Amino acid sequence: MKVPGEIVKQDMARSPKVSPRERIKDFREVELGFDSETIKEECTGCLRCDVRVD
Repeated sequence: MKVPGEIVKQDMARSPKVSPRERIKDFREVELGFDSETIKEECTGCLRCDVRVD
C-alpha cells in the first residue's frame, strides 16, 4: 500500500495534570484535559494503522 503525502512524525500530546502538592488538598480531577488547540493538533494524526512504510 502506498502512503499518500509526506509522513510527519508527531509525538502524542500529554494531558496537563494537577501538581502533587495541590492533589492532596481535595478530590478534584488530576488530569485536566486538553485545550481546543491541542485537540485540533491531535486530530491531524494518522489513523491508518494498517499502512506500512518501507
